[in-house]
Amino acid sequence: MEIFERLKYIRKTLNLTQKNFAKEIGMSQSGYAQIETGDKPISNRLIKPICLAFNIDENWLRTGKGEMFVKVEDSIFKQLSEKYNLNEKDLSFIKHYLNMNPQNRQYLLNTILNMADAIRADFKIIK
Repeated sequence: MEIFERLKYIRKTLNLTQKNFAKEIGMSQSGYAQIETGDKPISNRLIKPICLAFNIDENWLRTGKGEMFVKVEDSIFKQLSEKYNLNEKDLSFIKHYLNMNPQNRQYLLNTILNMADAIRADFKIIK
């Protein structure tokens, strides 16, 4: 299956019209239709918006290998990482924090806020 065929497959799987699919990625329906039929090659600048808009695995879209959809959790962390330039330690901390029970999260948050207050006091920093 070629990439333009995978695009059509995504659209059909999500039960979208060409118009609705194109709108989600900022294209006209006619421009998108040309890509989907193979008359016009897909530009690299459209790959990421398609993957983000529809939770599609970029490798699958480009090559057909692997799973079509990205796990929602992985997708969220990837988006956070890209938006906020997070490294692996940042992501690990966030994942561990989110997996804590609510009481432990509250305890950790209170501890951090108390430490911040102490630092502000030591350096006479005004909130």
